[in-house]
Amino acid sequence: YQHFLNDFGKNHSKSTISKLNSLYHACVRNAVYDGVIKRDFIQGTQIVYDPKRTWTIEYLSIDEIKSIVAYIVDNASHKYVSQYMILTALLTGMRPGEIGGLTWDNINFKDSTITVKRSWHDVKKQFEPLKNESSYRTISVDKWLLDIIDGLPKDDPLNRVFVNQGAVPTSTAVNKSLRKILKHLNIERSGFHFHSCRHSHVAYLLSQGIDLYAISKRLGHNDMTITAQVYAYLIDEYKAKTDEQIIKALDGLRPN
Repeated sequence: YQHFLNDFGKNHSKSTISKLNSLYHACVRNAVYDGVIKRDFIQGTQIVYDPKRTWTIEYLSIDEIKSIVAYIVDNASHKYVSQYMILTALLTGMRPGEIGGLTWDNINFKDSTITVKRSWHDVKKQFEPLKNESSYRTISVDKWLLDIIDGLPKDDPLNRVFVNQGAVPTSTAVNKSLRKILKHLNIERSGFHFHSCRHSHVAYLLSQGIDLYAISKRLGHNDMTITAQVYAYLIDEYKAKTDEQIIKALDGLRPN
């Protein structure tokens, strides 16, 4: 099996090989449990991947997120619906399609929650089912975000929240608005786009010590393994930062 990993990994990214290895390992563990085979031959093997094909997540620093949020809030206008969508992405971690698919009945202003029920297809211009069963979820949000969104017009025939001239802004339009904001704030992120706001949301939650399971649920992932694989780079980065804190905490148990 290690020979297979060595050969397959030459031309594939870390994310691809990790997902494949996890699927195979789950099958092998079940086979061992059912008595079909005697040994877990995947245990102890090492994944091999092509660093050139490995995707590094682009995300914003805390200060950059604060700058963008402040800019959007200060310049909020019904003419720039894309900015409201960017703000929602940064503060909820929702997928672009999920944000486009929001309708007013999905928002509970009393409890400060958003229920994700459908997605909006950029090309087909229609509502679609969500990515998976776990994507159907209710997430808690900041009341002040909902107060800002509440100021948007509510006259769309389909009851959609984010509408400009009768249409949901496309990802291209949102990305154009995002690039203008980044340029205005002198934030250099050539590969940063609308979906990257979701990654920045995760990065911020990790920096605040939020549990990975809670983050996974908020993102609508099937299980925590997916979250760990997608954000392995970020998790490792913040793990290094918190290791020193862990040692200090454990040092408090040392007898005097």
